[in-house]
Amino acid sequence: MSPSSHFQLERIALLDAFLTTLFDIPETDRSAYARKHFAFIDEVTPFDVLGLNRFKQADAAGVEAIRKQAGKLVHILRRGLLRYSWNREIHPALIAFRKENGDVTAAVLALAPLFAKLHDPHTRTLLAARIRGFSTLERKFRKAELLLHPAVDAHLPSPIPLKVLWALHDDIRAVVRELPEALETEPVDAERLAELVGRFHYDVTGLVEKEELILYPAASVLLTSEAWDALSAEMPGFGFAFGADPVPVSAPGKTIRPVPGVFETRTGRLDFDQLALILSALPLELTFIDAQDVTRFYNETNDKLFARTPQIIDRPVMNCHPEKVVKSVERMLSAFKSGASSRAEMWIDLHGRFIHIVYAALRDADGTYRGTLEIIQDATRLRALEGSNQELTF
Repeated sequence: MSPSSHFQLERIALLDAFLTTLFDIPETDRSAYARKHFAFIDEVTPFDVLGLNRFKQADAAGVEAIRKQAGKLVHILRRGLLRYSWNREIHPALIAFRKENGDVTAAVLALAPLFAKLHDPHTRTLLAARIRGFSTLERKFRKAELLLHPAVDAHLPSPIPLKVLWALHDDIRAVVRELPEALETEPVDAERLAELVGRFHYDVTGLVEKEELILYPAASVLLTSEAWDALSAEMPGFGFAFGADPVPVSAPGKTIRPVPGVFETRTGRLDFDQLALILSALPLELTFIDAQDVTRFYNETNDKLFARTPQIIDRPVMNCHPEKVVKSVERMLSAFKSGASSRAEMWIDLHGRFIHIVYAALRDADGTYRGTLEIIQDATRLRALEGSNQELTF
């Protein structure tokens, strides 16, 4: 069954019409209206929600409006979403995502006794420290934003549902910053504190619910085993919120079939013209020396710090340096080859410019030394930067 077959257009149109009417009537009448349509709500699936036409038509303002309604929408449709049958153990990666959500939920519930004693200064101090511990949610957010969301997005009619989830991440990031400050501020602003505590609980538990009722069930159907394997291979590098141990995963690497004229790895593919342009655009001078200490490559850059010519290619690197530095180069390469070191650096003043030079040992998957990359950067301007500038300059 193709992913698109799960998005039933007639059902989605009916759900859109139902929600339009629901949100147009007074909030006090919505529960009664929903009860009249329980038979319809009970059949709602995650795909009906993800396929809503209002998502396709939303701009930035629309995303914000949907974000504000998201909690109410899920609450209204919860009956049907809970009834939806899906495979919660389709892949160890999904099990790991859900285990992490369980740990997040447990951490929130553990705060209940402290929330009940906000009048006590000692409790507020303790709670502030505990809330700061929720900064570990960043691990969860980054896995979603950089791994799961992109994988699912390729199968959705619109990217807006995932943008709404990302906006919820940002809401939680903000409240995790603001709540400890409010807890430690004297005199206590009780109204502000109550608002932040409510936001914290509502946003964190609400995100978990949206993932468990909509995102994860949809992902269990939309993603292939190969896609789950690819996620598994990357997940350990991000870590897990509250140190949740990932379920052990044995994920094979992506099989790369060579294509003439194409440079391809698990992170993407480029034709060789694109690759050459990228290497030339880097604000770095790169030189590669193979495992036999022979110079094999350097990139062409517009602003050259050190002269390099094609004549150095295929020459022993020791022949490309003055005798006074050869011993230092030999010691460094010897340390790289033995595994005693994998990085060396130096910096120099070159006619008033601050030049940073890094040497990095390159090793393959089994640790075999394959060569050294020299990376040279003019860091003069970077050293002079101060403060923050979040506006692009051209």
